[in-house]
Amino acid sequence: MQNVALNRMEDRSHLFHGSVDAVSGSFNLILANLHAVTHMEMFDHYRRLLPLKENLLVVSGFYDVQTVDIEKELSQRGFTVLERVEVHAWAAALTGECSYTWVGCGFAQHAT
Repeated sequence: MQNVALNRMEDRSHLFHGSVDAVSGSFNLILANLHAVTHMEMFDHYRRLLPLKENLLVVSGFYDVQTVDIEKELSQRGFTVLERVEVHAWAAALTGECSYTWVGCGFAQHAT
């Protein structure tokens, strides 16, 4: 609520506390900075809430080694990658499942 007020977005923002199942309607843009596991749980909701090809989905908060799975699952749900941004940190990869390179991707719907 503080960020909404600081950015003078009160007239364009709707905040609520609850499950994604309680969200209805459709949106032009979803920004989601979540762990990969949480994104995987949200993919069908992203599709439900962004019904038109002009709508945008921006996801981030996951490692580069998880990007292929994220993009594959979203592609199967009708999304196309528009842009991918990687932020490299100074440390080497810890494991095959974890690295210090964070990724964000912008997606749009395929023609529906």
